[in-house]
Amino acid sequence: MESTPKGIFNFTEIITFDIENQVLLPNLTKTPKTVSSGFLQPTKTKKSKISTSWGTFTQRNLTSPKAPSPSKLESLLLRVSKDLEMPSTRPSTRIMSWDLDSNLCKEITALQKIVSLKQKQYNKTKDEADRKEQLLKKLKFELSYIQKDPIDELVLTLKKRQLEYNEIQKALNNENYYIETLNYMLRDRKSIVLTTEPPVLNMKKKVYIEKREITELENSIERHIRETGEIMKNIQIINEEIKSLEKRKEDEYQKNLVKLKQKKELKSILEKEYNLNGKMHLHEKHEQKIKNLQSILSKIEKDEESVENYENFLKKQDTLENKYIKLKEVSFTSKIEDIFESYKIFKEHTEMLEIAAVQSLNRIEMLSSEHKKVTTELNDIVLNHEDDRKINNKEFERIELNLKNKNKMIDENDKMLANLGTIMGSLCSSVTRISLQLLGANSLIDIKPRNVIKYFTKYTSLIEDKLNMIFARKLSDYEVNELNKRFPKLMQAYMAKQNS
Repeated sequence: MESTPKGIFNFTEIITFDIENQVLLPNLTKTPKTVSSGFLQPTKTKKSKISTSWGTFTQRNLTSPKAPSPSKLESLLLRVSKDLEMPSTRPSTRIMSWDLDSNLCKEITALQKIVSLKQKQYNKTKDEADRKEQLLKKLKFELSYIQKDPIDELVLTLKKRQLEYNEIQKALNNENYYIETLNYMLRDRKSIVLTTEPPVLNMKKKVYIEKREITELENSIERHIRETGEIMKNIQIINEEIKSLEKRKEDEYQKNLVKLKQKKELKSILEKEYNLNGKMHLHEKHEQKIKNLQSILSKIEKDEESVENYENFLKKQDTLENKYIKLKEVSFTSKIEDIFESYKIFKEHTEMLEIAAVQSLNRIEMLSSEHKKVTTELNDIVLNHEDDRKINNKEFERIELNLKNKNKMIDENDKMLANLGTIMGSLCSSVTRISLQLLGANSLIDIKPRNVIKYFTKYTSLIEDKLNMIFARKLSDYEVNELNKRFPKLMQAYMAKQNS
């Protein structure tokens, strides 16, 4: 096999890619395999269909029949430049230049593809050559190792075996020393056991006593669990009663709100009644005014009679004047002065009567206007009073119905309060029973409705603490199963609470 010439891939090869006549690098020998004995065996190389070498490979790639000649490329470039420089007057020359340009672009793209393929081929061959060079170095190193003298190798192995023997001997000595120390420690421990046997027996007795106490404690725990189960049942009953009490309180609160609304409505109704009473009082005042006006009207009627009398008097006066004139004309007596004096008196009376008549007429007009005004007001008051009386009758009927309903509600509330009192009494008694079971008869507490919830929460927390103390220590599976069998509901409730 010829040696590879240096610098053969320093330039880019331009060649058309032919798949049918494609020939790769000359096939080298495969990587040698090592045998178990340590000697190398060369592998057989497969002969290629076409015998190749580095020289033929380089000669073939330097000149290719399909590569365009430089003279042809120069002529093409000159034609393209001339076509571009020519004035584009005729459409034929323009089309020719475009055709040349498109053909040149196709050749350039073909050349670019060829260049990229050759670059890839070069990279592959370069990687293969590097790999073969590294393999050659490795094989040379192994060959130099194989060509060494086998006696030296045996000497080295003997030295290694001697060192291993020395290490094993040292380990055996250490093992013997360790066994002797263990035997000594065994004798020492036997003597210690003989001296410590009585205290061990005492400890066994104590352990037996402790076990007996533990069984007693377990029995007491079971008893407490039974008691707590009963207490939890009572607590559930009490919780249900408390919920019912809260519901009833809420109902009472709603009813009280309804009562307050009804009270407000009654207050508004009473205010309306008060206003109606005020109107009635005004009506009475107006009636009194009407009575006074009626007396005034009677006086006016009397004045009218006096006016009529005055008119009659004037008529009489006229007749008297006529008579006086006639007397004056007829009389021949010297006592005419007496007649004149009587005439003066009559004249003064007539002036006074005229003034009184004018005043009485003015007063009649004023009183008649007041009479009309008062009558209109009286009619309005009478109408309003009748309407208010009708409205008040309806409101009084509605108020009577509301009062009847309220009396019924009050009776029902009294019954509910009595029931609540009995429930609170039973709750207090159950809480006292719980306190006796938890704290004993010495710490008896006076439980009343005002403090029952406080002590109830306190005792529930105590029961939970006791349950936590019971379950704090690790129970065996048998104990857990026994507790589940005896108190299933209590265990379920407690475990659910712990999980939540």
